[in-house]
Amino acid sequence: MRANPNFPVGISLFAFCASLFCLSAEEPQNAQTHLRRCRDYRTSGMERLKEAVAECLKATELEPRNAQAYHELGIVHNASGNLKEAVTAWEFAVRNDPQYALAYYDLGLGYYEQDQMEKAIEAYQSAIAASEGKSALGSGISLAAVYTNLGVAHLALSQDSQAEKAFRKAYALDPKAEAGHIAREYLGQMFRGKIESSSAKAEPGKQRKDLHAFHSSLARQYYEQQKYSEAVQEFRKALRYKPQDPNGHISLGGILILQGKLQEAEEEFEEGLKFLPQGAPLAAYCYSRLGDIAWLQKQSDLAAEKYSKAAELNPQDANAHIGLGRYYESRALWKEAVESYRKGLEVEPANPIAKAGLKRAEEKGEEIPDLLAEMVERGILGSARTEFAREEKELLQKMRQAEKTGAVDYLKSRGALLKVFVMEKKERSGRIRLLLTAQGFEKYKFFRSQDALRAFEFNGVEAKYVFFLRDRRGEPVYNASGQLTPEGEAVYRALLSGQKKWILPSEPIPQEPGVPSKNKGDSPEVTALRLAGYEEVESPELQWLIQQTGCPQVVLEREFTLRTVQETATDRTRFFVHGKDMLMAFIARYRAGETQIQGLGGTGFFGSGSGRLCQ
Repeated sequence: MRANPNFPVGISLFAFCASLFCLSAEEPQNAQTHLRRCRDYRTSGMERLKEAVAECLKATELEPRNAQAYHELGIVHNASGNLKEAVTAWEFAVRNDPQYALAYYDLGLGYYEQDQMEKAIEAYQSAIAASEGKSALGSGISLAAVYTNLGVAHLALSQDSQAEKAFRKAYALDPKAEAGHIAREYLGQMFRGKIESSSAKAEPGKQRKDLHAFHSSLARQYYEQQKYSEAVQEFRKALRYKPQDPNGHISLGGILILQGKLQEAEEEFEEGLKFLPQGAPLAAYCYSRLGDIAWLQKQSDLAAEKYSKAAELNPQDANAHIGLGRYYESRALWKEAVESYRKGLEVEPANPIAKAGLKRAEEKGEEIPDLLAEMVERGILGSARTEFAREEKELLQKMRQAEKTGAVDYLKSRGALLKVFVMEKKERSGRIRLLLTAQGFEKYKFFRSQDALRAFEFNGVEAKYVFFLRDRRGEPVYNASGQLTPEGEAVYRALLSGQKKWILPSEPIPQEPGVPSKNKGDSPEVTALRLAGYEEVESPELQWLIQQTGCPQVVLEREFTLRTVQETATDRTRFFVHGKDMLMAFIARYRAGETQIQGLGGTGFFGSGSGRLCQ
């Protein structure tokens, strides 16, 4: 069952509220108040649909003849996967308002999904009659969409002449829009004889094959347009005509994962496996995605089993290797985790999840004697030391990170004495690596801080103010020793890319979307998150992140650091992500004006191929 009322053409949903909840605490508790609250709960996500149903029911109790309340109740029921209850609610809506065109349209879509084609046709015709003199029904549903769906229902009953008449009317009304395009596609198929009624000369087997191909093609178009609910619907239609199509089941399963419908997705992948020969490449893909599903359901041992099967069938499945890396990491099996992440990177060298996982596993899996030896070599510790503090390990990690960004070459360009500031280390392969010493790292930070000072002055900051600059959250750019702080490094990097991210001592801290406010009105839960390093993201930013990564909210919460706080006092939902989470890097790029992020990558949950993180 689908999660919202998406059918061949159009989505009967009301517009989003400007904020997450439009309800004021002072509003009167009448039917309209409950109806508005119902809509707000529905548009805020799947997890609040039960509350939406309750609010709509309250509205109908207060006003039993409120057609809009019954219509919204139907939309919520359908989004919850309860088509039968949705149809009943829409029937009440048109009974209370016989001129409610949009409710008739949704009712027709519901009847169509229940294979009640005669009733669907009657509902569509009522919607057309109620819309006389208009070009649209409201909520983005055009009259052309009604005619297109009317044609589809006639076609299902082998009423070819009526179907053709409806499709031609739809195309005439709106030839350039989606409904007109789909109507034209149907007309083209009918003209070429690819869709024939049971009374036609074509054999029934050919008719089913053509209908399967047509709906599969539409499903792929919807998927490419990121209209996942419509794509799910069309794949389900295609599978009615060819239930043994493994590609259809597998494609449908992938979209259901994106929608967070893990149980349904698991069923589709298992069904797809039934129709694949043993050892087929697609079988590996199925096992890999089943591993994703098990992982998301916190069944880590089952996930490892599925990932292992996928890697065995297809050693080039990056998703399977990275999934195993995540599993071994969760078990503190660092050597195995490193091996799996490396295998994933061999297949997909740019995969960000594999890179981050490998870095974590390597750092946590390092033997203490090896770390001690390196710290002594670099001059972080004296030769007599047999243990190290957390701060000293963090210093080593900072030095390694500086080397990755070119610190050694930077010192060379400044004419520094490399014998003092850089050491040579011979690896097992025989390769010589140049590494920073503790003195070299301090010299690197000194030079970098001086270069930043000159850059700030060049960009209009008076010298007397440079050491008092702050970032846009109010954190100092320089420390008391005159060196860049971590926040200052970020400000300097932004400056080098042409962005101004600092404020003068006399300037107030700006309150921007996603920038934590330092007011004292935060709830204890929000305060705790801020102290733990979480940053707030606004609802539009979260919706953009979901769209760009392909990750449903439930995945961002389970696999990353997204946290949701519901503040009962203000009836407000707030979202937070840890500042070190890779998601915040994407949010930062969005705030900088990059609304399209390329190369997030995944053949599956962890892999690439689709160009989006969770695909």
